[in-house]
Amino acid sequence: MKTFVDTFYIVALVNVRDEHHEKANQLVEIYDKYFTQAGFRVLMLDSIN
Repeated sequence: MKTFVDTFYIVALVNVRDEHHEKANQLVEIYDKYFTQAGFRVLMLDSIN
C-alpha cells in the first residue's frame, strides 16, 4: 500500500496558526498507530518545480 501526503497536510501539522492545524492533529491521532504497526516511514521531499 502506498500513501501520498500533500505538503499542505505537513504545513498544517507543524504550523499552529494554520486554519487546518487542529484537523491535521486529529488525523495523526487516528492514523499514527496504523502507520506504525504497518511499518510505514515518513518520506519528505522538496517541492517539484
